Amino acid sequence: MSQQPKITLFHVHKDAMTAAVDTFQRDWPEARISNILEDGLFEWIRETGRVVPDMYAAFEDLTDYALDRGADGILYSCSAFHECIDACIAKHDQPL
Repeated sequence: MSQQPKITLFHVHKDAMTAAVDTFQRDWPEARISNILEDGLFEWIRETGRVVPDMYAAFEDLTDYALDRGADGILYSCSAFHECIDACIAKHDQPL
């Protein structure tokens, strides 16, 4: 990992993005931050009321995208999808 780690923040709601970016700027300003906002997932879980199998693929695809772009780590700011996040953590060695 370089001296300035590249951290991707993964959000399903814009309000979470603002709070996470502000926290990183305050507490870890040397980190290089990029964001993935996929607010369609937030609407999807509201419609279904639960995590459904296709959501796992969406998380895996976006996690792979962030890692392919050089992320040293990913922070997910969407605990409603903890099953999807746990599945991604199990598949990768990077800090997620």
